[in-house]
Amino acid sequence: MPSTEPILVKPIEAAALLNISPRTLADWTRLRGVLRRANFTTLDFRAFLAKCKDTADTGIYCDPPFPGPGDAYAHTMTLNDHRELAAVLCKFDVARVVVRYYDVPLIRELYGTRHWAWITLVGRKQTNDAAPEVLLVRNGGGK
Repeated sequence: MPSTEPILVKPIEAAALLNISPRTLADWTRLRGVLRRANFTTLDFRAFLAKCKDTADTGIYCDPPFPGPGDAYAHTMTLNDHRELAAVLCKFDVARVVVRYYDVPLIRELYGTRHWAWITLVGRKQTNDAAPEVLLVRNGGGK
């Protein structure tokens, strides 16, 4: 069964996770406090997202297998799974939603800039080559 391994985190804390670069003991202590209140799961995204509340104190982070490169992972998603994930995440009108992907045409199609803020990252592939990653943010990322 496909799995996106999402993390449920409060919106303000999700922002802290995205902005933190732990260098000091205080940084690591703050990060530990955020993660202590997070719920980690390996549920299928459908089962997990059905349990998530659409409230201002809810944040959802999804890191699904990327279309193309992720096809070699132990847990993959079909194109229909990616479409379904995007459709389900778009139903959250209040909860902060953050999704991490490579910047590929399918993702541009599914997560348009009208409803999603795009934050470009320079990630790394397993080969250590640069990879065009994006964080897609809904409900709190400037949209």
